This record gives sequence, structure tokens and C-alpha cells, in this order.
Amino acid sequence: MDRGTISRRISVLREECAALGRELADGGVGLSAEEAFGLAGEAQGLANAADALVAVAGAWGARVETTLRESGPWERVHPLGFVDAMAGTEMSLACGLTEGVAGRKVALGAALGERFPLTRDLLLAGDVAAVTAHKVVDACAGLDVDACVRVDAELAGRLPSMDPARVTGEAGASPGGWPPTRSPPTSRGPAAAAAWRPGPEWTG
Repeated sequence: MDRGTISRRISVLREECAALGRELADGGVGLSAEEAFGLAGEAQGLANAADALVAVAGAWGARVETTLRESGPWERVHPLGFVDAMAGTEMSLACGLTEGVAGRKVALGAALGERFPLTRDLLLAGDVAAVTAHKVVDACAGLDVDACVRVDAELAGRLPSMDPARVTGEAGASPGGWPPTRSPPTSRGPAAAAAWRPGPEWTG
């Protein structure tokens, strides 16, 4: 899988979504309220999956830490889950979002990839909204990886049918989450083994 192939597939999806939206905008006058809201719900699943795609892509970028040396920039590639201090800024520039919103997307993708794989799969499938995934992650802030994986396993099967307002309480009440095993909070992710490599502008 390479950048060009993924970009082309994203472009095709955008074109299809835009065409469908235009058709609905021009011809939706005959829909009943029930039909219109039903379609909105189905389309929300598409938006959920798109949110997941953005978060997953951002998480892969966030794991790369760039430092400057005399020979030029070097990249330290961390495991998925690490979030570089500049990731929110880079995501903001790439997506045209505020740094706060972009940072939340990056952090969500990193957390889901490292600690909540089942919730990530639900978001990728469009079965839950990003706000629901955020609530799971936020409710488990500070828990170690093993505890988060247990909460994920216990909660994931119920998430698609759960009122988002209940998610925080349910995640907190999960047997895997409380009493919590807490790790020191960090915005830079796990300090697991990472590899250094020359950056694209390296001249050494």
C-alpha cells in the first residue's frame, strides 16, 4: 500500500459522496420525513468511517518525531500510540482545522490504535461516532494499556446501541477499568523502542 494508491481511492470516495449529495439536494423534495432522517442516519455511518480514516492517518504521522542535527533533520519512528509535540500543528495544516480540533483527532487515532482496537474497528466500520470513541478514551485517561484493552473488550459489543451520554459511565464501570491501574499522563505517548532515520531533507 502506497500514498498514491490511497490518495486515488480517497478521491474516488469523495467524488461519489459529492455526487450523491448533489442528487439528494436536487431530488430530495419527494422524501418523507422518515425517509430523510433515515438517510441522514445512514450517511452518518459514512461520516463516522471518514472520521476514523482521518484519525488513523493522523496517528501514523504523529508517531514520527523529527529532530534537527548538524547533518540535517532526523526522524525517530515510535510505536503507534506515540504523539509528537508538533503533531497537532502538522495535522492542522494538512486538514485546515484549528490546532485544538486537529490535535483531538490525532490523539484519538493514537489512543485507539494503541489501546482500543475494537472501538477503532467500530469507528472504521461507521458503527459508532467519533464522539462515542472520544468518550471511551477520555473515560480511561491514565489507565495503563492492559486496563484499556480490557475496557475495550468489555464495552465494544455494546457501543453501537449505546446512548453516547451513557458511554462515560459505562466505561468507568467496566470491570477492566476500575479500580484503575494508572500510568503517569504524557502527551508524547509510550517510550517504547523507536528507530531513528534520516528525514527527507537530510544532507549527511
